[in-house]
Order: sequence, then structure tokens, then C-alpha cells
Amino acid sequence: MNALEHIKVTTVKQNDLTSDCWLLQFEGFEACAKCKLFPFNPKSKKLRKTSECGGGETLALMIKNHLAQGMSIMDQHNAHEYFSQNKHGSFADFVKTIREKYGRHAWQYPLNKYKRHINYLKQILTEKSEHKTIPLDTHFPYMQVLHQYIEAKQNNRKYPKRLFRKSSHYFNQHTTCDCQPVPDARSKYNIAYRDEAYQISEHVTVYYYHQHAIVAIDTLNKARAITLDSCGWRTSTTKERINGYIGKYGYYVYQSKYVWYISSREIEIKTEFYDGITLKLE
Repeated sequence: MNALEHIKVTTVKQNDLTSDCWLLQFEGFEACAKCKLFPFNPKSKKLRKTSECGGGETLALMIKNHLAQGMSIMDQHNAHEYFSQNKHGSFADFVKTIREKYGRHAWQYPLNKYKRHINYLKQILTEKSEHKTIPLDTHFPYMQVLHQYIEAKQNNRKYPKRLFRKSSHYFNQHTTCDCQPVPDARSKYNIAYRDEAYQISEHVTVYYYHQHAIVAIDTLNKARAITLDSCGWRTSTTKERINGYIGKYGYYVYQSKYVWYISSREIEIKTEFYDGITLKLE
């Protein structure tokens, strides 16, 4: 007898779950971009009055920590307090309660940034299905490149070679990025760097922002090209970093109506940006 015949399938409604969505915990905001119970109406772009969003406290804290740096930690306290008392409360109910307590504009800033980020993620998911490119992080995983660099240094090999490392940040309970602590002579394992560059080989250089590969430049004669990747974060700082690395090659990235484009200072081109796009070098 087939073992699968003994498996019992039970369907549980999202609003019957606790306030923590396990998909959100595992996948982050990408889960929201794919979720049919997204707490915002895509047509009106407003918070749904009724929502079966099971993200609850996890979603509230992620929005606070990842997209609203510098805001009062009272928001985090309010989220914890609300979901401690309302185990099955929806995200929409939480925002409604916050606004009843602090005014109708409460949480507007983090909600706007959250909605914008989800729109970017939806756009990126569409791009992935259309272009089927491989992320730069897959080609050049940061921790692997770092350990290869350390081994090369110990064994007097030329590559990989670190070109620069700057803008360090420390880890504590308020750390919002997904960087991993790395060995550092000054502070052991509780430090990471926002901006780094490694020369992988004689002709390949990779630039990292928060340990994500955002630019790879290949100067080999037959394959002279630049590959770009936002790593899912279409933010002004990511765009600024990319432009800082590709400007000398005549290219730049700009934004129009929340869509990223690539243009050139030498020839008139306007290409819609997508993660993994490759630009030829003349």
C-alpha cells in the first residue's frame, strides 16, 4: 500500500493561526510579495479594513526594524504589547489600534516604505520569471569569497585580493541588516562592513554592499562586461553605491516613477533595470 494514502491533509485558515506567520519568518518580505492575503488593497493602495494577514507581530517588527530606522522604539513596544494581548489579532487590527491611540497618521512612514518595498519585490519576482538570471550572490557568495581571501593571504596567493573595506558597523539588538559578523583584529566577531570590494581574479572585481554582491566587473578582452544586482533592495543607497562603481564606465542607474532604469552618458540608451542585467564594456 502506498504510504501517501495514510497522509491526512488539513486546511487551516490564515486568521486561525497565531500572530506569527512562519512564511514571513523564513522568507522575510518576499513572503508578503507572494501572499494572497497581503494586508493592503493593491487597487486602492490602502490598508484593508479586514485582513487575514497572519504576519501580525513578526510583520510589525520587521517593518519597524528593517524599513524605519531611526524611529522611536515605542513602535516596537506597542507591537509587542498589542500581540501579547491579541494572539490572533491581524496586522490591520494592530495598525487600526495604533492609530486610534496616537492619531490617524501614526505608522504612516514605515507603512509607506513597506508598501514601496513590497512593490519592488513583486516587480523583481516578475523580472526573475522573464529574464531567469542567476543572482550575483550565487556566483560570488560573500562568506565564501571572504574565506578564500583569508586562505590566499595565509598562503601568499595573489587572489582573491581585498581592494577596500570601509564603513564598519557593530551588532546588537537593534541591528537591522542581515550581515554576518566577520573576523576583525580590532573587535573579534561582532563587526561587519557595509562597503567592500574583492578582486576575484586578474580580470574580475566584485563590489559588495552589506555583504551582497551588487556589481561584478569583468575586464577580460572577450568578455568585457558589468553585471548589476540590487539583491532585492531597490533603495536610494543601493542605487548610489552601484552608480559609484559603474560611473567611470559611462553608465548610471536612475529612478522614474519607482522604476529603475540604466542609461549611458556617451550613447543614448534607456534600459529597464533588472537584477542580473549585464552591460557590455566597449
